Amino acid sequence: MQEDNNNENLWGNFLELFQLSEEALPLSEQKYRLMVENAYDIISIHRTSDFSYLYINSTGSKILGWSREELIRKNNPLHLIHPKDRARVLERIKIAREEAGSTCEYRYLKKDGQYLWLESSGKAIQDEAGTIGLLFHSRDISERKALEKRIKLRLNLEEAIASISQLLLASGDVNLTPIIGIIGEAVSADRVYIFELFDGGQKTSNTYEWCAAGIESAIEMLQDLDSSIFPWWLGKLENGENIIIEDVDNLPAEAYNEKSLLQSQGIKSLLVVPICLKNSELVGFLGFDDNQATRQWLAEDVKALRMLAEMIALYWTRCQMETALRESEQRLASIIDFLPDATFAINNEGQVIIWNRAMEEMSGIREEDMLGKDNFKYALPFFAKRQPMLIDLVMNPEHPLKENYLSFKKRDETLVGEIYSPESGLYMFGTASPLYDASGRRVGAIESIRDVTERIRAEEKIRYLSHFDKLTGLYNRSFFEEEVKRLDQNNYLPISIIIGDLNGLKLVNDAFGHREGDRLLLRAAQILKDSCRLNDIIARWGGDEFIILLPNTFHQQALQVCQRIKNACLESESEPLQVSIALGTASKESPDENIFTIIKETDDRMYSNKVQESKNTRNSFILSLENSLRTRTNKSQFYVVHKQESAKKMGLLLGLSKNELQNLLLLASLHDIGNINIPPEILFKAAALTPGEWDIIKKHPETGYRIAQSTPELLAIAEAILAHHERWDGSGYPVGIAGHEIPLGARIMAIVDSYNAMISGRPYKAAISPSQALQEIHKCAGSQYDPELVRLFLELKKGINRRQ
Repeated sequence: MQEDNNNENLWGNFLELFQLSEEALPLSEQKYRLMVENAYDIISIHRTSDFSYLYINSTGSKILGWSREELIRKNNPLHLIHPKDRARVLERIKIAREEAGSTCEYRYLKKDGQYLWLESSGKAIQDEAGTIGLLFHSRDISERKALEKRIKLRLNLEEAIASISQLLLASGDVNLTPIIGIIGEAVSADRVYIFELFDGGQKTSNTYEWCAAGIESAIEMLQDLDSSIFPWWLGKLENGENIIIEDVDNLPAEAYNEKSLLQSQGIKSLLVVPICLKNSELVGFLGFDDNQATRQWLAEDVKALRMLAEMIALYWTRCQMETALRESEQRLASIIDFLPDATFAINNEGQVIIWNRAMEEMSGIREEDMLGKDNFKYALPFFAKRQPMLIDLVMNPEHPLKENYLSFKKRDETLVGEIYSPESGLYMFGTASPLYDASGRRVGAIESIRDVTERIRAEEKIRYLSHFDKLTGLYNRSFFEEEVKRLDQNNYLPISIIIGDLNGLKLVNDAFGHREGDRLLLRAAQILKDSCRLNDIIARWGGDEFIILLPNTFHQQALQVCQRIKNACLESESEPLQVSIALGTASKESPDENIFTIIKETDDRMYSNKVQESKNTRNSFILSLENSLRTRTNKSQFYVVHKQESAKKMGLLLGLSKNELQNLLLLASLHDIGNINIPPEILFKAAALTPGEWDIIKKHPETGYRIAQSTPELLAIAEAILAHHERWDGSGYPVGIAGHEIPLGARIMAIVDSYNAMISGRPYKAAISPSQALQEIHKCAGSQYDPELVRLFLELKKGINRRQ
């Protein structure tokens, strides 16, 4: 009981840290909280007893859709995990209580009722009394999982059609019910069926049907139907169109009869493709029903299923041929010629006897130029040399060629394999089977080839997403943690770790936008790659953090790498901000040392260095802001200095302190800093601005205020930046405050900036003389400007003129 109280007190103190204002926290704690709250991934802390939330960062709340309070109030958040994944997650939690680095993939229920896939890594948090909580780092991998599912379904469909094509080419009668069952399971349909047309298309019947488990058969009620009552349906099929209905409830009015029939069978979504003979005569159709949910069919899957319908049509055509024609080589060639896959056959002597149209298209070689050729000439279009192919393994199963295949399977007498050809740059999926004559003698072999390069590239993308950071191209945190475990071996000692934190990323994001922040990250990543060896593991550890693992590297060598990185940063371009990385390093030189303790030591050293470097980074950033503003607004240094001198003289007349005068000079330089995000075509437009363009211009005080708020050295002038376009009578923007509510610095700058602008000219207005500008200032006293400050300004300018 006492231990639970101690744990609760500890977490109470931890959570209180995240509830304090930034002003109340030391700089290091501000930084830690900011990092955790704005991390790219979900960071959460849980009780060990029931896995309830003690803390989750704002990123987690955004990704999951639940508010932080809703998640923390849940007594048992495990109910949000998909039931099929819950046992596996519980097992991984158990492991995480005992050892670090436990990783698990699972589905998590969002507030909108949808599940997303998460990849979570967990570790126990301990004090002297033992484990007091679990720290989890979670990443949304829904995109990767969706791509994996799509590729798996696509592969299942390809293999199913390949198997079916071999069955349909076999001699003798074929039962089409198992055939459509194979394809039904491959596409996860609820019901698959074949309808045939009779009596010249007047009647139609469901002649073959396959149903998934739990789906009722409809074959008995769909016999001898009058085709005329389905004009919309049959009209599309007779035109050779596919019928793709994503939601039956949305069928058009002209499909009333079809809609009623489909709804009576509980069908929500379906795909139907026509079965046509070679002369385009419609003889039936192949359908796929979804009774439990709607579906969006992918174009490539529809194309593949249309190919299946063509195979069925060819099979029916074959069944109608005379026995003599079916046994002839010409009959086989005519069927194969219409197969969608590139197909060829050879006889026992290795001579080409069939070369179909799809093969002509894929290889670029005409049938008449290939028939009768031997000595592996059929391999030339694919490998640029004569060599055995999958078809030759049918003749010689022990040929060493099979070692060249990326995958190789044997299903009865059919061989299935994938191979890469560096000469053509293609990944090819092939199936090959023996050919027999009517007496059962083997007379040759047949092979079908499909280009699966696109599918393989997609699989490579999945692997890339699993290992690499999408923005920088460096390894991601998950991959790095696995590499740490793999390389934490005696033969890699000494092992050094470098952790770097990119200085000023938040400042750049706030001032110049996230696109410029991403560019800064990319520049930093390139510096790290250029400064390290090829076998060093460089990863993006978090939002602005990087980590490097250097095997077989002493501490002194790691310090030299750090110096190379710092030198490269100093030599990097300074627009908008020179790359600056706070670095820390530590080394594991003894097998007894814990690598994760070394990583923690490295992290501590890095943050100690970062605190020391932070002020220099912010000073550099302010200089970058001033340079960028002058460049963006085409203002010379003399123009800025002139404003500063006028403002300083006003400040001296008002008796401002030294610190107040310094802030006033900084304000004179940076009051228009919000203009750096305004497009030049608006900022320098000579004609009148449109209402939309004027709205963009009027946002620059707020933009400047946000930039100043994120920079400690500019906090003192943030309010004046926000108010420098307010008017004495309250008609200004963005807030509309009036009189002495407007900060003194903003009131001074309103006069000084207007005077300088009038005598220098604007894109839309020519310059006027100093005396005319002073008259304009005097005229607007009490409306636009503080009348007392106008009096001082006029006296100041008159005094200057008298001295001149």
